[in-house]
Amino acid sequence: MNEAPKHKPNCEGQEPTIFDFPEFAPMAIDICVGCKVRDWCLRQVDPAKNFYDGVAGGHAWHDGRVQRRWSDPDTDPIAQAYLGTRPKRRGPIPINSPKVRDFMVGKIAWNRLTIAERQEAVHRMAKQGVPQELAVNATKLPAIQVAGIYKNTTIKRTEGNR
Repeated sequence: MNEAPKHKPNCEGQEPTIFDFPEFAPMAIDICVGCKVRDWCLRQVDPAKNFYDGVAGGHAWHDGRVQRRWSDPDTDPIAQAYLGTRPKRRGPIPINSPKVRDFMVGKIAWNRLTIAERQEAVHRMAKQGVPQELAVNATKLPAIQVAGIYKNTTIKRTEGNR
């Protein structure tokens, strides 16, 4: 999609890196406020589809999800229109990736996986009954995130692991 915006974006001429780092999110969102091409920006970046990390369309995104810490998409008609076209995701994204399988059997290291692939690996570890501490050490994800995935995962119980 290479369409040109009808108006000049507020971010034009700004340092691009402020839109990429969480510590600059409030400043980047302030730049986006009142921008006349936020809908165009969301279509270009397509943050939900591309698992975008940064600020686009007036909202902070991490792994393709709006970060409500800085902005509320429920009160923004442009964000609602964009998000209304996307399926809502809850929990880890099911990934049938050869990289996740290779990681699970020790063929590749954690740093070769995306965040979504590491979350899927944690989900699989939880299903297999692997202790949370090992999942944190293996994937290098924050302990709180691993605990949340473990909490939302149904572990198949057998006589051996009761």
